[in-house]
Amino acid sequence: MTVRDPQRRAPPLPPAVFPPVDGGANDVPDDAHIAGSTGAPAPVEPPSIEPIAPARKPPARRFFIPEVIQSSKMDCGPAALKALLGGFGISVHYGRLREACRTSVDGTSIDTLEELAGAFGLDARQTVVPTDHVPLPAASALPALVVVKRPHLGNHFVVLWNRVGPYVQVMDPAAGRIWVRWSEFAPSTLKYRATVPTKDWRAWAESPAFLSPLDSRLRSLGVSRRDADALLDLARASEGWLGLGALDAAVRFCASLQQAGIVRGSEAQTVRAMVERVHASFEERFDLLPRPYWSVEGESPEDAMVASTGVLLVRARLATEVRAPGVLHTAEEGTALPKELQAALETRDERPEQELAKLLAGESRVGLALLTVGALVTPLGMICQTVLLRRLFDLAPDLGMGMQRVGAGVLVVGFLALLGALEAGVYAGMQRLGRVLEMRLRLAFIQKIPRLQDLYLQSRLSSDMAERSHMMHVVRGLPALAFTGARALVGLVATVVAIGMMDSRLWTGTIVLAVLSVVLPLAFRQRMTEQDMRARTQLGGLSRYYLDSLVGAVPLRAHGAQTALGREHEILLTGWMRSSLQLLRTMVSLRFVQATVGAALCITLLTLHLGSQGVTGGMLLVAYWIMGLPEHAQQLAGVIQGYPAARNVALRCMEPLGAPEVAPRPASPAPLTEVSRSQATGISLHGVSVEVSGHRLLHDIDLDIAPGSHVAIVGSSGAGKSTLLGVLLGWYPVASGSVRLDGRPLEPSDIEDLRTRTAWVDPAVQLWNQSIAANLTYGQEQVGSGDMARALESADLETALQHMQGGLQTRTGENGLRLSGGEGQRLRLARALLRPGMRLALLDEPFRGLDRTTRRKLLGRAREHWKDTTLLCVTHDVSETQGFDAVVVIEDGRVVERGTPEALLSVPGSRYRALLEGEAVAQGLLHDAPAWRRWRLEGGRLVE
Repeated sequence: MTVRDPQRRAPPLPPAVFPPVDGGANDVPDDAHIAGSTGAPAPVEPPSIEPIAPARKPPARRFFIPEVIQSSKMDCGPAALKALLGGFGISVHYGRLREACRTSVDGTSIDTLEELAGAFGLDARQTVVPTDHVPLPAASALPALVVVKRPHLGNHFVVLWNRVGPYVQVMDPAAGRIWVRWSEFAPSTLKYRATVPTKDWRAWAESPAFLSPLDSRLRSLGVSRRDADALLDLARASEGWLGLGALDAAVRFCASLQQAGIVRGSEAQTVRAMVERVHASFEERFDLLPRPYWSVEGESPEDAMVASTGVLLVRARLATEVRAPGVLHTAEEGTALPKELQAALETRDERPEQELAKLLAGESRVGLALLTVGALVTPLGMICQTVLLRRLFDLAPDLGMGMQRVGAGVLVVGFLALLGALEAGVYAGMQRLGRVLEMRLRLAFIQKIPRLQDLYLQSRLSSDMAERSHMMHVVRGLPALAFTGARALVGLVATVVAIGMMDSRLWTGTIVLAVLSVVLPLAFRQRMTEQDMRARTQLGGLSRYYLDSLVGAVPLRAHGAQTALGREHEILLTGWMRSSLQLLRTMVSLRFVQATVGAALCITLLTLHLGSQGVTGGMLLVAYWIMGLPEHAQQLAGVIQGYPAARNVALRCMEPLGAPEVAPRPASPAPLTEVSRSQATGISLHGVSVEVSGHRLLHDIDLDIAPGSHVAIVGSSGAGKSTLLGVLLGWYPVASGSVRLDGRPLEPSDIEDLRTRTAWVDPAVQLWNQSIAANLTYGQEQVGSGDMARALESADLETALQHMQGGLQTRTGENGLRLSGGEGQRLRLARALLRPGMRLALLDEPFRGLDRTTRRKLLGRAREHWKDTTLLCVTHDVSETQGFDAVVVIEDGRVVERGTPEALLSVPGSRYRALLEGEAVAQGLLHDAPAWRRWRLEGGRLVE
């Protein structure tokens, strides 16, 4: 989370609102970036965003804020904003909002969240409020986005929604919606110190925004209205900041004494005495009133600047000004919202019921209708069965001893058999429907994954995606759950009607019992849905540690990080356990309330029936039906309890299905003939900029690379070299500018085709847990033995194979775990060399893990192999770039130099020349200095 300099907003705030915090950007190593006091401007300032008018009048603000749970530590900002907007009835798609916060905007910045809230229809204002003013109604500070400190999360966003008595409702993206005492929550809030002009602070302090909460605090001390007015008049009579600041500190100090039970009663005289003593002895003010009780400080009573301390928050209200929707209003002119934000605004939240119904659209309507009728008729048959068995007792004396009794028995058995067959058929049909539903959902999920954009997968935890796929089997039980619910509901209604027909005086009681049986589970449903979603989301994040501990077992043991990982895992495990226990408590509470109410009403109904009808032949039947009502209610409650889990699983599986896809390839692509494959690619970049999470990684890149040329890209670590290659590979969308290949704009639909013609060597290229041969030929239908031998020789992989017992059939392990770093890089190079007809070769630190001599040799072989191919090589071996056709120097995301190596070296003071000289100095210090002892690892032996 970051909080950047809000001073960039041009219009000043009116006096009735606390002035914006002063200072510049100050990055901190947490998920929060809080504005500091360095005065340094933020490197990239996004344009101001004006409110978007809602399409229709939004509903009233909810009492309970919706729960939105973050999937990772970096998602607290989007999750808090989604919950805040949802509480005001403004719908924004959470998935698209998360993706937008990973690209065009910085979702970890409080400034950005303030602007986004305004863009989506809220009047949001960032401000600093004294801590004890925040929960007071007179301060009108709630609802608000608040920055808090968490031991394991660092600085963290939460939504402080409302206050009820001593409790405040907090939506914590890491824990869900909670109710906590303000006295317990206040210490966790981030105390922000802002330096502001004294006149601005004084103007705010004389407004109702400060005086009303201060008056409320005075009254809570037992100060009368007259004394409170006198104290406020005395404070305002003093010039500057000291009068009101001392009164505020004195009230806070007396309140703490009163809460501790040290003093009791009205504190008007005590407060007045403290204020007067502070005025009389300014230098001793902190001895009279300790520093933590002051919300404003100055070096002297006449100081022109003061430091104000309070809670940093973004106060939110529904916007009253209607402006053009989907528009960013900058200082110059309105521009369209970034497409990612526009998608978040326009995309509707997933409705799993409708999507699941679409998956069943291919099923026979007649079959579905028969299943529905069967599910509704089955409980009616149970009522008829009870009546039939009861009537047998009355008819038995009238039946003869012969065929009448046999016929009656056959009819009864036939009816029971028919009813059993109907129920079995419906159940089997529902089971089949569940299998079809799960199969089609899995098929849609599997087909969707390869078409998802890289941005989507980068913004989700792999463990979370795996958990969604793993839990998809829960969807199989949805049809059976619907069948059970329909059966319980129809059975409940039929039983109520039957009881009413047997005894008309029981109509009211049975209807009340039936209504309560339905209303009670529905009253708990929303709460159970939120708790179940919270537990499942936390479980998805929890699974990450199992994956990390398996993949990183060796480095974890090597660095002794087991304890640290275990503690992080314990934190998430505790949160998941707490959420699961809360869900279990809610379910048990529902069962207890329902059983208690049902038992009480059943006893009441039986008592009324016996009192009105007495002991009759139908008493047992009525009693049986009355006692059956709680059973139907329990079945219905079970369905309502199981539905949130199944719905949440379906919702989590449906969310990827609605995500944007990679642009499809053209319907009739140009055929890749051998001639076209042999042609090198010309590359032109004009004004290309790339943004990730609102931070610009590349700035206005202008490059023209001729077809077939070999270009080296150098620069310090983090300068943006790999990002530049990522643009060509389609990993990063271009925020501005254009990319052209062979004179044609690079469209999203061309990315897949470009990748098929590109050889890419990078340490991040995946090595599969298969044989070396399978990894070499991955992505190709067939490879000739001659091509294989040449690739192995060029990559210098033959020597390594001689030491492997299995040869080419040796398994590499997960991502090359069984290979050394150098062997893995050789294998990646050999795989790229085997790809025929490449038009573009991208090498990003291709020989990492190899010695300098081997790197030079392999680079020469690679350039010889791709001598007619456009080649871009990112490297830190600056001396090896002198043989390239051109060199591009990148610093801080900008191209600072480009040209031939000779031309750049001839310029005194050039960056390229400095890099080359620095490398030579480093080589001399590390390799040529006599003070070093030289050890070599050869054949598994360490020799000197």
